Amino acid sequence: MGALGRCCPTCGTPMAGLRFGVYLTPRRMELFDFILKNPGLQRATICERLEISGNTPSAHRVQINDLFAATDIRITGGKGNGYRIEGLPSKRKG
Repeated sequence: MGALGRCCPTCGTPMAGLRFGVYLTPRRMELFDFILKNPGLQRATICERLEISGNTPSAHRVQINDLFAATDIRITGGKGNGYRIEGLPSKRKG
């Protein structure tokens, strides 16, 4: 099993993972989880830490937001504003 989630037992390809009821590809899941754990980071920092190209966070933000369209969850940020995930369900106490 890889760091990003389950792999196909037959071919070893990383499989999609579920985040707040939405299936994400491994790369989108990695970006979503990274932003969730590191809110407010700029695109350049995200690219450096995840070793991805400069347009990847912006492109995947749009794609992830499309997948979460039926929910209140959105990735916001870009162009001078750090990336954040908004609209997450609040944790219940007790």
